[in-house]
Amino acid sequence: MHVGRLLSCAVANEVASRQVKDLRRLLSSGSRDKWLQACTAIVDILNTPGSLVRVEFTLLAAALIKCVKVPKDPRQLSLLTALSESMAQRLEEGDSTDVSVLSPKRIGEAMRAIGAAGRSPPTAVARLRDLLRPHLLATIPDMGPLQLRHVAWAINKLSLPWHSEIDMAINTMLDRVGLASVGSDELATFVWAVSRMGGCNGRFASAVAVDWAGRVGRPGVSAEAHALVLSSLGATARNQSEVVRLFDVCSSKLDLDNFKTSELASVLWAFGHVTASTLDPRIWKICTAKFDESTIRQCPLHSIGNAFWAAGSVAQSSKSDSHLPLAFVRHLAELIVSSGFDGFTSGAISSIAWAVGLASDGGPWVERTFRHLLSSDQCPIDGSCLAQDWKPLEIATVLSSLTEAKLLDAFPAFTSTATEVVVDDIGTWRPTAQNILAVSQISNALWSTGQGTMLPIVDWAMANADALTPQSESRILWATARMFESSVLREPPASVVAFVSGLADQYRSRDGHQYQQQDVALLVWALGTLRLSHYELEERCCVLARGMLMDGRIDSRHLAMVLWGLSWTESRAAPSGLAKQT
Repeated sequence: MHVGRLLSCAVANEVASRQVKDLRRLLSSGSRDKWLQACTAIVDILNTPGSLVRVEFTLLAAALIKCVKVPKDPRQLSLLTALSESMAQRLEEGDSTDVSVLSPKRIGEAMRAIGAAGRSPPTAVARLRDLLRPHLLATIPDMGPLQLRHVAWAINKLSLPWHSEIDMAINTMLDRVGLASVGSDELATFVWAVSRMGGCNGRFASAVAVDWAGRVGRPGVSAEAHALVLSSLGATARNQSEVVRLFDVCSSKLDLDNFKTSELASVLWAFGHVTASTLDPRIWKICTAKFDESTIRQCPLHSIGNAFWAAGSVAQSSKSDSHLPLAFVRHLAELIVSSGFDGFTSGAISSIAWAVGLASDGGPWVERTFRHLLSSDQCPIDGSCLAQDWKPLEIATVLSSLTEAKLLDAFPAFTSTATEVVVDDIGTWRPTAQNILAVSQISNALWSTGQGTMLPIVDWAMANADALTPQSESRILWATARMFESSVLREPPASVVAFVSGLADQYRSRDGHQYQQQDVALLVWALGTLRLSHYELEERCCVLARGMLMDGRIDSRHLAMVLWGLSWTESRAAPSGLAKQT
């Protein structure tokens, strides 16, 4: 009898072992139906009291990963909840030193599954995530590159403020694992996740740049991996000398033959940030050849916007050699019009508009592009749409680009609606760097619409005076002076006079090196145009202009603007010294 029971138990254990193997086989298949079959069977086992089948933590993690990949199945939520609850229970009941349960490999797999569940998971998944966190710092130092990638990817995917874990993962990757031993795809994903979490510090960025430069031209490195690393380093470490050297290597040696349009767009976007590196002309020629009416449809809309922005950024930083990037802008613009591309976000529209404004040569293609972007299908000319869906800088960029292309009057509906949004909403705009730039651009574009637009801008500038830069102050005052010059007003409004007095306080408190020649020239020209005399402000501007003249930091055009502006004010002592020095 005893022998019979032993044989019976052995047979039962063998059956249970085969069942576990069958479950793993189903989970490793490429069939979603088989994934669901396995997940359902595992949950049934968990719900069966006294089951001989021991569902290990790794099997639960594997099931969780597959379960999150079938979001449209009605069974997913209940399966996801049951699997997560079982894993959480194992963690609560188990000994935290039990390597068989909390090994680095299994922690990494569990984090990958939790990340795949998304930012709004069932309560059980969030509970599992929180229970895993205390064990991460203990296990990260012993993780391999694959597990480190899982952890970084999950933390980024869920936007978790787990900075200690990210720092530990970086140190482990650098000091114990070593970058040279990490596969290119694993390293690329890790770098991408870390950079998006703000963890790409100087030491890590430099080490990655040096390592990756050795992988350029090496067989087996995917185009996607190159695109991920370049875009990550370009966005977060553009001023690192090693990063610039990596971009120089890629500019001359990176083989782009197998790159898709989306990957090319990412590479261009990266070079748009690292303008200290010169982009080889061959890259523009390759991109122009690869982007055509068939391949552009394979490129995500936001990537197309990034490609436009990148070309504009490179052209702007290398004005002496801007022909190729601007020709690429025109090529892309004609493609999106001829292909009937629509559905661009406001961010993509503003990027495209900015680049087209830079590339504008007065040809009909420019207006055609703007008409396509601002058509009723692409961009509903509706105040609520602009106010709710567009950022101030996006509105400003389109207005500024239309002005640059001398097409503002050709789009009265958009201009009128945008003006109404600015006047109605500017009081609610926070003085962020982007909004300050937006207000400067809007004032430059809309000064001709009159004091109804400009005075709310001046009021906003006065309310946020401490946040403004010399560049934004001078441009807002210059636009106000242009408005005054073209109006029937006999004297500047009181708010403008108060704004000028506030500028004097700002000039008094700042270091002179914060001012550029254009800032001084625009401000003094505006004072002369407004017929406003402010001795202290004029004297300060003269001192700055004299210093710039002696240092060779002011050209004849801006110097002439300063002298002209001072000639119209009542003070004569201030400009006389500058005129003599000139």
